[in-house]
Amino acid sequence: MPDGEQAKRSSHHKWLLEPDAGPKGALLGASWLVLKSDGELHDWAYRRVSWLAAGVFIVLFLAFALTFDYSIFARNNLQTRAWGIVFPAIGALALGVIFWAGAHRRRGTVPFMMAVLFFLAAFISLAVMFWPYMIPYSVTVASAAAPDPSLQFFLYAGVVVLPIIAVYTMGVYWVFRGKIREGYGVERKPDSIG
Repeated sequence: MPDGEQAKRSSHHKWLLEPDAGPKGALLGASWLVLKSDGELHDWAYRRVSWLAAGVFIVLFLAFALTFDYSIFARNNLQTRAWGIVFPAIGALALGVIFWAGAHRRRGTVPFMMAVLFFLAAFISLAVMFWPYMIPYSVTVASAAAPDPSLQFFLYAGVVVLPIIAVYTMGVYWVFRGKIREGYGVERKPDSIG
């Protein structure tokens, strides 16, 4: 069996070490590894969750502050929709819980659930800040919409297809529930004879 350093370099989580993974992707990946693994890999990912949450908070706080400072449109949208500030607050709270849980608790589900909550809050925050634009300052939702017959077709197709996708996804999650145990996914070298 490989030692701890070789396990850390395995292809299962090598992408976390890549510089282009970005702090958000790394946070989601590390929290997934905390949720789905045991042993050395679990501990390795758990040690990184807190500082990844702090890094994501710093990067997105700066992006939010710069957008709020330089974009009069985004600032006006948040001022006219005061309820919209709830979503950035939820995102910051979720990152705070990840940071706190990573430093003080060892619950495997908390980091992943909070990372998912953070991403949902971040996307809703963008929608609130830039509504009604699909592409900020150039294409609105109304101008990007297709003709009514096309939209009607996609509505009916979505009513049929989306439940099938949801059932399939739930089935896949059910099949792959639980944690990865030691011995799975580890390549072993054949024993040499004589």
